[in-house]
Amino acid sequence: MDRANIMVALGGDMSNTVPKYDVTAAEIAVLRAIHGEGAVFDVTPTGTVARSHREEKERLRANYGRAMNRDNKPILDDLYPGAAARVHEEISELELAPELFSPEVQMKQRAALEAKLRAEFKAEMQEEPTPKAPAKRGGGRKKAEAAPAEPTEEVEVAADDEELDELPADDEEMNPENVMD
Repeated sequence: MDRANIMVALGGDMSNTVPKYDVTAAEIAVLRAIHGEGAVFDVTPTGTVARSHREEKERLRANYGRAMNRDNKPILDDLYPGAAARVHEEISELELAPELFSPEVQMKQRAALEAKLRAEFKAEMQEEPTPKAPAKRGGGRKKAEAAPAEPTEEVEVAADDEELDELPADDEEMNPENVMD
């Protein structure tokens, strides 16, 4: 189970906070149920502890068993109903807002997200083939893409009728497979 150091605003009062050390993810859920969703903040993961769900639930019952909800029912029974209830094991299961983590953790999360996005972008760019211009008819001559900035001198080219007769009549004759030596 994940553990973390946290700050708790008692009763949701940000002017009345206390630190708690090495609390489990399940304990964070209980403290949020008791004091409010935003009452647990400055979450800094510290490691893990090996404990079964049953052991963790009993530990929580010993520490927070008298905490009641608005209907005067034990909060633990709302969060983890049943004798063999599964408790939160990982902090990520709590889906805490990023601003509830300590600034150091937020910076690490931001850096990890940026690295992930960079890697995804790089992979995406490598997967996409470079677009090629469609093949043009007309013997492979290219037209100018943009008009020249300055006027250019026009050159007149005269073609003899005999030269025009030697040109192929259609595209099939231009196909290298159809040309015979």
